[in-house]
Amino acid sequence: MNPPVVPGNRPLTPQQKDGLAWVGRWGGRDVVLAIDLTESVGLNDPGRLHLRQIIEKTLTKGDTVHILPFAMTVRSPVVFEYQGPADIPKILEAVPMNAGTEQGTDIMCAELFVYRYLAQLNQDRLHNQQPIKNQSVIWITDAPLNLPQGQADQWIEVPTSVCGLADTPEAQERSQWFVALPMQQRSIQPGKFQLTVVDVPATVQEFCTPKPGGGDICLVDAYLRGQLGWQILLVSVLGVVVLGGGLWFAVHWLRQQIPWSDKQSSLNWLASNFAPILRVNSICPMANWHHSVVSPTLPDGASKCALPVGVERKPPAKPIANLGITRNRCFFLLGGRRSHTWAGGRARQGRLSFS
Repeated sequence: MNPPVVPGNRPLTPQQKDGLAWVGRWGGRDVVLAIDLTESVGLNDPGRLHLRQIIEKTLTKGDTVHILPFAMTVRSPVVFEYQGPADIPKILEAVPMNAGTEQGTDIMCAELFVYRYLAQLNQDRLHNQQPIKNQSVIWITDAPLNLPQGQADQWIEVPTSVCGLADTPEAQERSQWFVALPMQQRSIQPGKFQLTVVDVPATVQEFCTPKPGGGDICLVDAYLRGQLGWQILLVSVLGVVVLGGGLWFAVHWLRQQIPWSDKQSSLNWLASNFAPILRVNSICPMANWHHSVVSPTLPDGASKCALPVGVERKPPAKPIANLGITRNRCFFLLGGRRSHTWAGGRARQGRLSFS
């Protein structure tokens, strides 16, 4: 059994609020129908129409409906897990449309009960590692809501309510829930009563305890890691895939721009644009000359480098290729895609090799 909920001892950070709001997007909504049963309220036809609209038009699959009739005390809740339109007749049948026999409404204790009840629902979900929910309360009453602590005498029906006095624990807790729960309120008056909708975004109470050795033991961060861990992993994997695909596309596009029309223009293009570093093996000591190429293997098994016919030997202005010798094979890395054939060897996928 989970412990009773109390207002948190540490405020939530903006990041924690955002994380809880994200979790609340998938958990449905708690909808509390808090209906005053005193004769002074008496739901009229417009009031019944508004209530029916709320039930028929706003509920979605996954919502939980809590019916809480109240007067001097709050009755036990009647709960429905809404699965679809087939549940609407059962919910409407359970809503008390007629006034009860009680005289007077202790609205301040009703507020304490309802807001503590909502906080307990989400706090239980936190302890059980279940998605929390956004919450709404539909108040149908002629009593004033949100009276300040210590001003119970402003409501003539129960001027000495224990939940509205200045220094009682109940009154202090009621005021704390007004601060702990981020409420947004809207009202209309279809008759002698007011219909007020109070929306409470998905939230829980952060409770931290110092631990031996330093630091604190808190609830919310561990809960968010459990709820959002798979979503963070999924986003990370998708990010890596998108980044890798973009990098591959960029490299592929750049390679397509290289004009490999023939050997001489390829060499000239490399010299004027990229000028890659030329590594020289001791077997080809003259391979660092401008426009030098590798000659076929000599009969004695040695390799040497020679100049093409009609090209003068001169020091290079820029190194133009990456040359290496492996046993009796000299290869010339060009990095192109098209195949070219010329005397003494062949080029394939940017490599000129001699056997």
